[in-house]
Amino acid sequence: MTVRNPMTKEQYEAELFNFMKVREGAVARIYSDPDGVPTLGVGYALATKSGNTYGLRSRSSIEQAITNARGTAYTFTDEQWTLLEEVVGLLNEGKVDQAKAKIPEAIGSDTTGVYDASEDHFNLNLDTNARQNLFKTVMAEFEDDLSTTNLPYSKERIAIMSLHYNIGAMPTTFGYIRNDNLVDQRVMVWNEIRYRSNAGRDSNLEDRRKIEADTFGLYSSTDGKTPVNDNEAKEVIRYLESKRTDIESYLSDVGGTIANLNTALQPAKTLLITNYAQDVTIDGDIIVGQGIGTIPENYA
Repeated sequence: MTVRNPMTKEQYEAELFNFMKVREGAVARIYSDPDGVPTLGVGYALATKSGNTYGLRSRSSIEQAITNARGTAYTFTDEQWTLLEEVVGLLNEGKVDQAKAKIPEAIGSDTTGVYDASEDHFNLNLDTNARQNLFKTVMAEFEDDLSTTNLPYSKERIAIMSLHYNIGAMPTTFGYIRNDNLVDQRVMVWNEIRYRSNAGRDSNLEDRRKIEADTFGLYSSTDGKTPVNDNEAKEVIRYLESKRTDIESYLSDVGGTIANLNTALQPAKTLLITNYAQDVTIDGDIIVGQGIGTIPENYA
């Protein structure tokens, strides 16, 4: 499968960690995530949700993960483990604020790994290497989900992994990637990331989806910002114009404007104008694959 910037496994793991720690934070201690779930490092949740019920990972599995990450043994005291159980109990009662009061959230410099002992109830301070090691444990199950896609280590894979981690479930983009034809389906995957992976119309999440889409790249050029040939330009225009109404509705819901889509399409339109309509004034839209109109230069 063709990607814009193939990487080695080592390069990919380093870039993925750096990308995700900006999105998720890289906290040195156990903290409460926005949903109140006890979490460590870059998104290692100590409790998982099945249906509507949270449950702690096994005590031994968490201790082993921390031990492996930092290279020295770690065990919870009974008092510390009881605190985690109390937090999970509060979450299952719907008392998220009370759960967060038990274990402080990560804010400010804390999200970048600056340690504050006063907020640490578990005598646990992970350095950068330990956080990165634990991150690999977190991402292993998500990497397994991508194992059947033949998607190489790349910017595209980083974007998909970020989306997958954030959603939790398998994103719809996987269906397009599994057909092993990313070149033809790139615009479809990009559209799914950019405009169809924020079901709650969360304006804060909108920023993340934009970054993920930019990282994936709408076009197959090295920077992902310009089409490499006429066919790619036509495919992008044809597909995204067919989704314009839905995209406009989405952008309106998250406080954006259709100018966002127009900006994404402009490089494709510019290429077609350069190749087919030099010195021709085009006052309307460039329409791809819809027959010939009264102004042939407007059609490709």
